[in-house]
Amino acid sequence: MSASVDNFGLGLLLQTKQIKRMVSSYVGENAEFERQYLSGELEVELTPQGTLAERIRAGGAGIPAFYTSTGYGTLVQEGGAPIKYNTDGTIAIASQPREVREFDGRHFILEKSITGDFALVKAWKADRAGNIIFSLGPSACQSEGWLKKCKFMYVGREGTRASVMASQ
Repeated sequence: MSASVDNFGLGLLLQTKQIKRMVSSYVGENAEFERQYLSGELEVELTPQGTLAERIRAGGAGIPAFYTSTGYGTLVQEGGAPIKYNTDGTIAIASQPREVREFDGRHFILEKSITGDFALVKAWKADRAGNIIFSLGPSACQSEGWLKKCKFMYVGREGTRASVMASQ
């Protein structure tokens, strides 16, 4: 998920301090995001894009964790990346080291899946029964399995007001 734009999408939620923690592959140049993260108001877990997509897909499929070679030999594997800072600039919460396994001579790290409490979805078409159609097909974060695992879904349909639907 990205909060790269100040006055759109997640950028608006950041302005009103409605986001406590983000798992993201890209953070962009959002000044408010940077201010909150560096001052210790926001927790951020940076994850490679493909790994993030697979963590979401796995969570939707009910898979608790999986192995990937992406991130092996980096700070992702070693742990210690700052997730949250103290107000004095020291690290309050650091990422944990990942379990490493070797399969057929290659090293892999264990990644835990993600399920969500809320999904913010922009659809091309939607109806009151909860049927959703995406204009260019679903993205990795909008796949049907992941949406089913969210407790609540906020669907915005192009050209209309959005509504909240419970998905479980």
